[in-house]
Amino acid sequence: MFNSFLNGTLPLSITNLTQVHEFDVSRNDITGILDTLLFSDSSDDPKRGLISIRNLLFQDTHLSGTLRNKIGNIKNLTILALDANNFYGPIPPSLGNCTHLSVLRLNENQFSGTIPPSIGKLTNLTDVRFFANYLNGTVPRELRNLSSLVVLHLAENNFISELPPQVCKVGKLVNFSASSNRFTGPIPVSLKNCPSLYRVRIKYNMLTGYADEDFGVYPNLTYIDFSYNKIRGEISSSKKTKFYICIMSWHYGLIKCSWLYLV
Repeated sequence: MFNSFLNGTLPLSITNLTQVHEFDVSRNDITGILDTLLFSDSSDDPKRGLISIRNLLFQDTHLSGTLRNKIGNIKNLTILALDANNFYGPIPPSLGNCTHLSVLRLNENQFSGTIPPSIGKLTNLTDVRFFANYLNGTVPRELRNLSSLVVLHLAENNFISELPPQVCKVGKLVNFSASSNRFTGPIPVSLKNCPSLYRVRIKYNMLTGYADEDFGVYPNLTYIDFSYNKIRGEISSSKKTKFYICIMSWHYGLIKCSWLYLV
C-alpha cells in the first residue's frame, strides 16, 4: 500500500491483522492517530492488534498524536519508521522492550523531551534517526551500548553537553550528524578512531578543539562539515582520499568549502 493514493484515517479493522509481519502505508494522505488498540498485548484474549508485526512503516503521511507506551508490546518489531509526520510528545521508554529493532526512524516530527535511556537496550540497532524534532537534554550514555550503529542522526534538536563519548565504539559508524544543536566540549576520541566514517556533519554547535589533532584517518570519508564551532585549524592534506570539507576560519568568520585529499 506504499504510495497508493490512500486517504482518510486508519480503520480499526486493521487490529484484526494479528498475523501480518509488514504494514507499510508510507507516502499516502493518511490522517488521525495511531490507536492504542493497534499495540495490544499478545497475551490478550481474544488476540487483536499488530502483535506479529516486524516492519511498521508510516513514512511521510499526515499522522499525528503521541506515540503511546503500548508500542513496547510489539516485541518482534524490527523496523519502525514514522519519519516525516506530525507526531509529538515524548519518545516512549517502552521502546526499550522492542529488542529486535534494527531501524528506528522518528525524524522530522515534533517529538520533545529527552531520549529515553532504555534505547540503549536495543543493541541490534543499525540505523537511528532523531533529527528535526524538539528533543533536548543530554544524549544518554546508554547509547554507547549500540555497538552495531551504522547511521546516527541527531541534528536539528536542542541537545546540550558533549557529543556521545562512545558514538563509534567498535568502528562501524558510517553516517553521523549532530548539526544545529548546542553540543559543547571536544570531539570524542571514539569519533577520531572511527575509520568507517563516510559522512560527518557537526556544524552549528559549540564544539572546541584543534582539527589536525581531533580528527583521525578516514579512508572512506567523502564529506565532513564542522563549520560554525570553536574548532581551530585545518585537517592536513595528502593525496590518498578525496573528500569534501567545510571549515570555518575562526579569526575571520568565513566558511571555506573545498575538495581535499586526506591520509
